[in-house]
Amino acid sequence: MDIWLVGIGTGNPDHVTREGEQALRDAALILLPRKGTGKEDLAHLRLAILQRLGVADRVAAFDMPVRDESLPYQDRVAQWHDAIATRWQQTIDDADPKGPVALLVWGDPGLYDSTLRIADRLDPAPRVRVIPGITALQALTAAHAIPFNTVNGAVVVTTGRRLRDHGWPDGADTVAVMLDASCAFCDLDPTGLHIWWGAFLGMPEQVLDAGPLSEATDRIAATRKQARARHGWIMDTYLLRRRLQPTPTAYIVSQGWTASYDNPIAVQAGETLALSGREDLWDGHRWLWAMSGAGTEGWVPDSLLRGPADPVALWDYTAQELTCDVGERLNGITEVNGWIFCKTQDGAKGWVPRRNLHPA
Repeated sequence: MDIWLVGIGTGNPDHVTREGEQALRDAALILLPRKGTGKEDLAHLRLAILQRLGVADRVAAFDMPVRDESLPYQDRVAQWHDAIATRWQQTIDDADPKGPVALLVWGDPGLYDSTLRIADRLDPAPRVRVIPGITALQALTAAHAIPFNTVNGAVVVTTGRRLRDHGWPDGADTVAVMLDASCAFCDLDPTGLHIWWGAFLGMPEQVLDAGPLSEATDRIAATRKQARARHGWIMDTYLLRRRLQPTPTAYIVSQGWTASYDNPIAVQAGETLALSGREDLWDGHRWLWAMSGAGTEGWVPDSLLRGPADPVALWDYTAQELTCDVGERLNGITEVNGWIFCKTQDGAKGWVPRRNLHPA
């Protein structure tokens, strides 16, 4: 038996690739899960994709079993997967298809989805084909117009359960979180963290929010609760990133630097900036030319803003650079986009290129 697992993205019919559409047209049978009262939208979305392709007549629906919440987590998931595999097998046997059997998989079958593990439980083992789909993480970063990773930075993809139980992963600059029904971000120390959150990604009901975690925690938790109550279900994901990189406390200037601007731009958190469209890359980091409400202009790091469509400053920022000489000792305060904000022994402060310094 051939089982085709077709990634369908996050609910937008346009997320289905041409390969995925052709696979659904070629399938002899298409399994459609029903997840119970309040979650009919999930089946309707899958059915809408099939109707658009003209293959809805090949659908065989089955009721999803319910997990036994009294069991330990690993045991209840394993038993649940066994029960789903049994429903698949029964539905396929009843339909007796003369060709491949397809399933529409939310997101991508290879990322935090159990469909492949369930297929392994079928006996005899089927020949499995996977057609990739747009993941929730791709849809999230696209919706917010942000990169998935920082330059040379480590990304950890994890679950809400693990984030809640183990905290911030060691060595991670960015943490992408899926399958979080309890808003585990509420339990993190928000210092220096920024969150980009989205639900119903790619769908007409899409909801987005972003901001410093210290400000966004309660707002996102409330929005999520309201959206779930309104729809009866919710699929959401979020990305967390440390906005200010920790720095050593002392540096020696290895190459002198002279401040470039006499009247540098300075903004406050929450201030809306005007972007000129000019951009520059500094050691792989993106900088944007902006104007403040006071009329000062200058370069700002892209990480300062919520996004190009929402150029609001996320923290207080000044572009003041620091003139310094070779051999001078500086105290590093924070690092952003390849520059370190430093303080001299006399108390003067400003930015110095990271490449002009070495740890003392």
